[in-house]
Formats: sequence, structure tokens, C-alpha cells
Amino acid sequence: MAEQTALFSLRDFKGLNNRLDPLYLSPDWQTEATGVLLDNSRFFVNQMVESELATGYVDLYGTRDGRALAIDASGNLYDLDSFGIRVRASDVVGGPFTWTELGTAIFCMSATHAWAIYPDRVVPWGVPDAAPPSISILNGNLFPGTYRFTCVLEHTDGRVGGGLSVTATVTSGQGLVALLTEPPVGYQTRLYVSAADGDALRLLGTYSGSLAVPIPGPGPTAYTTVLLDELVCFPPPRGYLIGRFGNRLVVAQREVDRDETTLYFSRPDYPHLFDLLNEFVTVPGTVNVLADFDGGCVVGTDQALYRYGLDRSITKLAEYGSIFGSLAYDRNGMTYFWSERGLCRAEPFQNLTEAHVIFAPSGETSATVFHWRGSDYYLCSTSNSLESVYGYRTFDQAAK
Repeated sequence: MAEQTALFSLRDFKGLNNRLDPLYLSPDWQTEATGVLLDNSRFFVNQMVESELATGYVDLYGTRDGRALAIDASGNLYDLDSFGIRVRASDVVGGPFTWTELGTAIFCMSATHAWAIYPDRVVPWGVPDAAPPSISILNGNLFPGTYRFTCVLEHTDGRVGGGLSVTATVTSGQGLVALLTEPPVGYQTRLYVSAADGDALRLLGTYSGSLAVPIPGPGPTAYTTVLLDELVCFPPPRGYLIGRFGNRLVVAQREVDRDETTLYFSRPDYPHLFDLLNEFVTVPGTVNVLADFDGGCVVGTDQALYRYGLDRSITKLAEYGSIFGSLAYDRNGMTYFWSERGLCRAEPFQNLTEAHVIFAPSGETSATVFHWRGSDYYLCSTSNSLESVYGYRTFDQAAK
């Protein structure tokens, strides 16, 4: 049967309402609209016919610019678009993942693996911490005092990791040698050392292999120095949910014993470096949604919704929880997610359905915002004993 558009429209159509008795509803309310859509011009049209996009994949991700990425069981990463299916990379194992984007890069994480997908390469997300060097004391002419040493790893693509420091104290007539371990494949070791009793560290050199590096004695230097705090950082912690927070990435880790979730933040503009000792916040309950916007992030837990601003201010938005897997974005960057009381959007935060629609979602959830024939729709699929799909216009309350 050919698709047909209804021959009538409703001015000021109000949407669905299953809270009130139908006897008390005016004609501009609907109690059920299965099989039809209300477009942006307020016409009822037949719902599109289901069509198969792709099969045989363990994960599928739609980017914010309208592309699709897929991963199969062998770890092959594909681009899916109107030009066909192309292999992007291999050995991207560990899926399915949770996904997010920062700039031109896409990041994904599972319980076992984390990947960074850049336009020109796919690499493990994060740089391993370097082992501190072993220090030997021998005869020499170093100034007496305590010296601090740190090693970090540098990848061939320029990414640099972090490391912890060790110290060694010498007296008059003594010197020091740093013993470096073999770096992982694709990395070199940067060695930093302070002056006697100094706080700043200078880059002594970049080395390949396992070797002994003597520490030079007094003399003029032109080394660039850094503070130890700049070098104490870690690769991203393994979490169950990731998101964006301004120019940082955020990873959520459950604290099951305390019914809390810890959010760890990367360093600004350095998504592979995390300061796990200082850059984190703890939120009550289990975080299900990290919905970013220009001014911060909506943190949706199973208990409440919060607005977390870039200035680190926290505001409670609602006393009800969010649904895991329901986050989606429209073409204008607006974020949408499903909550215990219906469809929400940010920013500004607004619940689009709570006043008129009630339901009981449960089980696994997935969602998307898609543009079809001039209109935008939010589609949320929840799987439980009674599988159901909830669809809403993204700009007004609309048809199921």
C-alpha cells in the first residue's frame, strides 16, 4: 500500500494524553496514535516502513554529523554511509562500547578495551604510565641534595603519558645513574630530573630501549622545566559510561558498596590524560546519562537529574531518574534523553511529556534522533517482557 498523507491537520495539536479520562479530552488531544507520525507541519502521516540498515555487527554508533560506525565480532571497524560500507580499521576488539565525541575524535570504551578514533588513525585510548627509573649512586660531582626523577612515555604520534616520581639523595663527591626499562612497542621514554632540592623538573632526554643514563653534573643548561604536578597523570580509568564535559572527557565508575558513581575528568584538551587524584566528583546513585551541552553537562542518575556547569556548580533539576542508553542528539546539538517521566531535553532543561504521558520503561534501552521528510523525531526503544517503542517529535509533544 502506498504511503498516504492525511487530508486534514489539527491546529494547536497538543499531543498524547493518557493521564486524563478520554471523556474529558478535547479533539486536539490523542490517547493513542500507533502507526502514524505528526510532522513539523502538524500533519498526520503514515509511519515509515522498517528497513534493515546492517547485520552481523556487535556495535553500531551514529555520529553527531550523521555518519555511522559499525564493529563486527572480529574487531573490524566500518564506515557506513550512502557510498557503501568501507573498512576503517581492524583489531578494534572489546565491543559493544559506550561512545562519545570530542572535536573530530570519537572515543569508545568497554569493560576490557578503550579506543580513540581520529580521522587518520585508530589507537588505544590513553597512554600507559611509565615505570619510575631505578636510581644508582656512584662517584661524581653532583651538588649535594635530593634529586627527583620521573619517566613518561611518548607515542610515535606525539601523545605523551604520565608517571610517578622517585627521589635519590647524594652527598659531596657522588653522582647518579638512572636505569630505564624497555618501553612498549611504539613508544619512547622521556626522562625528567630536578636540580638538587628543586621542585621543577627538566627534560633530560628521550630514549629507546633499556639503558643506563648518567645524570650530568653542574653546568649551564637550556632545558625547559615543568612542575611535577604536570607529569602526574594517568590513562582513562575503565568505566561503564563516558561523555563530554566542555573540552574534557568524563568517565563514570560505579562505587557499588556506597551506591555512588565517581566521575573522572580528563585534562582540558588532553582526552588521553586523567588526573585521578584531583579531577573527579562523586554523585549519589548510578549515573545513567551524561548529556553534554555548551555550558556543561546534565548528569542523570537512577534517582535524580543534575546540571553540572563548567564552573563546577551543581544544580538539581528533577527528583526523578534517567534511563541508561537513552541519550541522543539532534542536528542542532540539542541533547535528548528518556527519564522515568518521559522525554527530556537540555539546555535549557525541559521535560516534554511528564504532564500528559505515563509509562513504565524497563530493560535495555536505545535511542536516536532522526530527520525524515522534513521533520525531526526522537525514537526510544525499551526491551522487556512487553517490547515497546516510544516516538516523539523533538520540538513539541507528539505522536506515539
